[in-house]
Amino acid sequence: MTTPPDAALHAALDRADAALLARLSATRACPSDLLGRMVRHPAPRIRHLGLTLLAERLDEPGSGPGHDPGSRRGEPGPGGGATEDRGSGQVDRLTRLLPDSPGSSPEESLLLARLHARIAVRRPAHRLPDWRAGRLPVRVRIAWLRAELLGDPAVLRTEPVGELLYRAVRECRAADAHRPDRLVAELVDTGDPVLRIEALRLARDGLHAGLLAPAFVRGRLLHLVDAPDHDVVTGALHALAEPWAAVTPVAQAALTRVVGRVARYAGPAARQSRHRH
Repeated sequence: MTTPPDAALHAALDRADAALLARLSATRACPSDLLGRMVRHPAPRIRHLGLTLLAERLDEPGSGPGHDPGSRRGEPGPGGGATEDRGSGQVDRLTRLLPDSPGSSPEESLLLARLHARIAVRRPAHRLPDWRAGRLPVRVRIAWLRAELLGDPAVLRTEPVGELLYRAVRECRAADAHRPDRLVAELVDTGDPVLRIEALRLARDGLHAGLLAPAFVRGRLLHLVDAPDHDVVTGALHALAEPWAAVTPVAQAALTRVVGRVARYAGPAARQSRHRH
């Protein structure tokens, strides 16, 4: 009689033998039903191992977002964005294995937050557990808020502005967001100077990574030229002076505004330079 290939894994799980499970899972793929049992197991070590294996499964070929390299985020892709749905079935199956809670310990909650953040870029409208209800450490709350922002930038419309939000946004990258164009646009629309500086960073990163269209980025930069904050305007003007921004002509009205802003900010600097020399 032949022993089923997964019998040893299930037997190790029945005994809560985390060490044996780790060794066995290193040499064979864990079936989905076993992963589901592991991430909901009463023993913390087993749950942690299950979540780690689930994260590895997300990295396997066929479970990625499948973006068409010929299109940029921020402009329509071929087939109305159908390329982003490739491999979504595998991601959906793995997502259903996750527990409904934000974790029973800070370490587990942090691991879950990072998992949900990785899923957010692959799965539109991904829902997170109610992490706000618990009393989580600040570092863990930042990770959960980052996961929310990456999946749904509209959170910025209701999230209180403060250090928690600032730190969550600073840990975001354009490549991690499901819609980096929406994230940049929402950050710009907050009107907050700190968040607008982060919008400049993400816009530049998304542009150079090929995730955002130059026309989209330039449009947001032209909007920031009218901001009341010196650092925001200076950052936008520096970006608009880069070669990529001159690929297509700028409307006369927008160009006049930019030139006026350059004169306004260059004037004091020039006077200071003359006084020094």
